[in-house]
Amino acid sequence: MYKTLFIILFSSTLLAQKSEDFSKYLKTESQKNNFSNYNSKVNEIQEFIVQNSKFEIEKDSVIEVSNTSNIDFYNGIKALFSDLNKVQNDFYLSFDYNKDKKILEKLNQYFSDTKSKINDAYLKRNWYLKVSIDRISSPNSVDALPSEVCERYTENSDILLPTHQNCKDKGLSGSEENKCFENFLRERFSNVIRDYISDLYLENTLNLSVMITFIIDKEGRLDFIRFPRSTGSLYYDLLIYKAFQRIQKTTIFCPARKDNTSVSIYYNLPVKMVITGEY
Repeated sequence: MYKTLFIILFSSTLLAQKSEDFSKYLKTESQKNNFSNYNSKVNEIQEFIVQNSKFEIEKDSVIEVSNTSNIDFYNGIKALFSDLNKVQNDFYLSFDYNKDKKILEKLNQYFSDTKSKINDAYLKRNWYLKVSIDRISSPNSVDALPSEVCERYTENSDILLPTHQNCKDKGLSGSEENKCFENFLRERFSNVIRDYISDLYLENTLNLSVMITFIIDKEGRLDFIRFPRSTGSLYYDLLIYKAFQRIQKTTIFCPARKDNTSVSIYYNLPVKMVITGEY
């Protein structure tokens, strides 16, 4: 038996009141339509999170989903959030910045309040989330590396963790190669994340700390599982998810090995970044 997790996304009365208070500042039909569209998108995201926040009563309020379902969740909310931002930008453009500064200040506060509620709901879902694995082979179409490139052997039953050709060819010890691979992954993620953030205007220093869990399958391809530690922001989690998808489509690794056979493995990668407002 399933039950929707009790998440207070919005107080309907409060949201309706705020909408009514703000609507009196809208002068044109375009502004009124944009405001209505924005609220519709907010409600759509609200419903999407609720529908993806169900738990089994017998399992102590855990939201249990498969890794493929969680990927669908992130793909879905990424698209919805993109639509919301487009509507928000259209709304901005319907005002005259010089004449409507006070209205725009109120509008920014309204946007901030609604997105804060969305973020709270997302973080609650992530807190209760438990992901089971129903797919251990990535559907990603990136070609696997030739087997001879990734050929590694061990004389015992120890697992050889995944690696990258750059680390594999350095003649490192097992622990050194593992560290090399972790640093390579972290640097790769950091560089892609910086590419996305470079398009943003940052007034203050941005501190990002996140843990990403994913599968490196027996072909060396990546498949997302979850964020066991979120950045604390849906916006930045989605940005990092986009970075993951980019790496997933462009990078291939040497898979883990056990008993001299390639195997799929879970991988936890912590990423910490400090980005100054120079962007």
